[in-house]
Amino acid sequence: PDKFNGTAVFQRRGIPVLTSAQVLKEIPAVHELRKGWFFERFTPDYPAAEPRPESFGDKNRTLSVAGLELKLHVLGAGCSTQHVVVEWQDNVFVGDLVTIGFHSWLELGQLEEWLKRIDEIKAMKPKYVRTGRGGSGDSDSLDREEAYLKDVLRIVKAYRLRSGVELSDKVREKIKADVLAVYPSYDYPLFFEKGLPEIWKNLSR
Repeated sequence: PDKFNGTAVFQRRGIPVLTSAQVLKEIPAVHELRKGWFFERFTPDYPAAEPRPESFGDKNRTLSVAGLELKLHVLGAGCSTQHVVVEWQDNVFVGDLVTIGFHSWLELGQLEEWLKRIDEIKAMKPKYVRTGRGGSGDSDSLDREEAYLKDVLRIVKAYRLRSGVELSDKVREKIKADVLAVYPSYDYPLFFEKGLPEIWKNLSR
């Protein structure tokens, strides 16, 4: 959701930074929110000014940069409200749509949409998946991310059916315990905990 924070560092060195028109539109609100969370904690490294990358437009396109052919895929909601996935040869650079060894950042709770993003990335038939958190993996990383999202969705749905409309603190703790039981070695459980109220709410729509 906030992977644009290094924009100015590159731009000061004359390196262009591009994103989709859709992501560009989301940056002001995301920056304002994240700045409130992180600026004082991480100053002077956290940017005070709103990052301003350039737009490559609102549709998929291919760019030739430094002798490389980069395919830019404009995707919808998942971890964030909008995404750009970069395909280069048999690699895909997916940001936080895939993690390895970490819980996923489920803040928006849009797991059904996220699963569609995984399907779209699988259709690119990558050999290597370069993630936003956890390093790089092979195409099996997509299967593991899909399984993770489905497991979280399954667990939340089961409690939603039994517990009614409201997500109580007690039920939230039970959901957390069940997810941790399935993924005991994954780091940063706060990442999925943050999204439990939104996942719960989305299931009631």
